[in-house]
Amino acid sequence: MTDRVISYAGALPRVEDFLSISKHAMIGVGAVAEAILGQSTQVSGLAVTAVSSTAVSGSVFAINVGRGFLFSYQETDPTAYGVLGTDTATNVLKTGILSTGVNLGLANAAPVSAGYSTNYLISAAFVEQDVNQSVLPYYNAATPSQPFSGPANNAVAQVTTRQDTVQVQATAGTPALTGTQTTPSTPAGYVALYVVTINNGDTQTVDAQIEMAPGAPFINSVEGLTEIIQSGSTNYAAAGGSPNIITLSLAPVVTSYQDGMWLTFKAAETNTAATFITINGLPNLAVLQGGVTLSGGEIQADWSYGGVILSGSFHLMESGSGSVNVAAGTALSHAVNVSQFPVRPFYDVSQSGIISAPSNSTTYTIESLLVRFPAASKSGAFRANVRLVGEGTATAANVRQNFQNILIGGTNNYIGNASLVTALAVGDTWGTADTILTSGTYAPGSAVTFVHQIRTGGGGSDFTIQSSFMEIIVEEA
Repeated sequence: MTDRVISYAGALPRVEDFLSISKHAMIGVGAVAEAILGQSTQVSGLAVTAVSSTAVSGSVFAINVGRGFLFSYQETDPTAYGVLGTDTATNVLKTGILSTGVNLGLANAAPVSAGYSTNYLISAAFVEQDVNQSVLPYYNAATPSQPFSGPANNAVAQVTTRQDTVQVQATAGTPALTGTQTTPSTPAGYVALYVVTINNGDTQTVDAQIEMAPGAPFINSVEGLTEIIQSGSTNYAAAGGSPNIITLSLAPVVTSYQDGMWLTFKAAETNTAATFITINGLPNLAVLQGGVTLSGGEIQADWSYGGVILSGSFHLMESGSGSVNVAAGTALSHAVNVSQFPVRPFYDVSQSGIISAPSNSTTYTIESLLVRFPAASKSGAFRANVRLVGEGTATAANVRQNFQNILIGGTNNYIGNASLVTALAVGDTWGTADTILTSGTYAPGSAVTFVHQIRTGGGGSDFTIQSSFMEIIVEEA
């Protein structure tokens, strides 16, 4: 609640009244800002751009930090605010204002060693200070027409303004081989804004060498809050760290984990084992998928993933790589996973096909197996292997095959019956109901192989099929 001072006609004004008006206004504005931004440090504006080599005396390399604001959660009055004294029992989100841009010098020379570079960290801090000293006129009770100069006429100057502003500085790193140079640590009380890189041979700062510092707490990159919502920076980040310990830097900075917090990230590497995630330096969270600890391969490099924090773990819920796990469905309304489907694969003609039957079935009908030919012509003999996984039976002498769209004119050709094929014609259907599996029970892992050969002469010379695909159908009669 924002308090307001009440005055009365004829009452003498008090010093406390004037000071309270300013204090209550600051608290009210801070409450609104805190409701929107929270209590973590936030930055708006303060854009960093390159300036000419003559902009700062004594520094060939220089930058400009533009107008902007820094929001910082501070004690209401850590030092005495006039006769109101200190107020350290309460805090408020204060706004430091850099009203005009400021130039900063970085260095007077580039790294001297060939192939070396130096990183400079540009950081900012909230600063509150009492300024604008002046010798004030005071009431002279003895001679009211002759005011004192200063308290008790001592001519001592006093501060007249409590100012909240932004202080910016540049911190130089250590020159190192380009690509291995490191950015210096952020000074205590400051927040990192930008990193400026100066390379051996450079003659002045250029905008292309200025990058936003990782985790910089910018509210937006243009104007207002709309952009932070559109950019997704509150819950999206590119992953850092290692394959199995993923680090994310969000803005505003996440200060604690909350159940229901949704996050998305772009993976930098493929995980290889149990995986953890940490956000803005908070403790590691185990990454689970379908309630199960990851084992490797669930997260693929350069794919995006989404998930939610629940009960001290991060649960993967969405995947751009299509590798999200779901538990096996047990009701009509449940999602199902791939293991619950019979496998009906598409293969290159030189590979074997595997068809899986449910392990609890006593009979099983293989509906179809597609063997895909390359788009271009292909020469050779082709095989298709059908492997039964689980137990299944084929009724006596009733399993047949049918070849379609194979562009062949001629008689059926099987092992031991290599009749002459004289032509390949578009649209021909070749094959009849011929038995390929005898009756019997096929144990898990057993294989039944059928081979189809096409020849262009009695000597078994090579042939050419110009077809986009061949469909092999294996079914019960």
